[in-house]
Amino acid sequence: MTATSVTLLRVALFAYLAATLVYLAYITFARRRSVGIVAYTVLAAAFLVHTAFQVIRIIEYWAQHQTFILPTASFIEAVSFCAWTVALVYLVGEWAIKTRLLGAAVCAVLTLLLGYAMLHGSSLAPRALMPALKSPWLNIHVTTIMLSYAGLLLGSLVAVFYLLRLRGVRWVKNMFGNITLEDLDLLAYRFIVFAFPLLTLGIITGAIWADQAWGRFWGWDPKETWSLITWLIWAGYLHTRLAFGWRGARSAWFAIVGIISVFITFFGVSFLAAYFSVKSLHTY
Repeated sequence: MTATSVTLLRVALFAYLAATLVYLAYITFARRRSVGIVAYTVLAAAFLVHTAFQVIRIIEYWAQHQTFILPTASFIEAVSFCAWTVALVYLVGEWAIKTRLLGAAVCAVLTLLLGYAMLHGSSLAPRALMPALKSPWLNIHVTTIMLSYAGLLLGSLVAVFYLLRLRGVRWVKNMFGNITLEDLDLLAYRFIVFAFPLLTLGIITGAIWADQAWGRFWGWDPKETWSLITWLIWAGYLHTRLAFGWRGARSAWFAIVGIISVFITFFGVSFLAAYFSVKSLHTY
């Protein structure tokens, strides 16, 4: 990777951290419109720098392989791309829901994700790709999956705040002010409703890609199995709301179980497969 792209990734990391601090100021002692605008602007700037990194990485892959490859071919690139999609979905979401109160938590997650990526080798040059990765299905599958993960993460964060407020945690009550528990429950649901069709599409496109690459749609690979478990949990979240009228704490706990399953699918399976020497076609 060029020195420029390394610098861009570092700048994006510190800009996400700066956005976290400004959002923290906004929700604690500087609840003014101007501070909120500054926080959103810093986050948007961090996202643009992160986007520039993605573009340069794509150019580097093109120079190496003469094909369009999103920077998701390695585990660390996937973590960085995940952070990028979370930032994208949140920037649009904050504009749509008209509240900046989730910004500090979201930016803290972005900082942790990108910091993790930097600490574990994101500055390495683009990897040599096996033939299966030189496929447009890589870009389609990963984009839909990552966008779904972003929506599910945001919905789960709202669910956590719901439970904390339900328990009467003072700083959460002060932070959200006039936003009711019902509003928080509905906001979590809206993020998850956005994400679930994308999760479904991501699994379907992954199966199509697997058939083209390995001659089968489904092979009960560890990551495939956990992807199915994750899908079933989130399908259960929606089913219990729509069929049984679940709301509030029960749905919030369901969302937390769901996001834990997402983290197991994304992070845990690769580590566990390596630790237990389990063969998996989806480990980085």
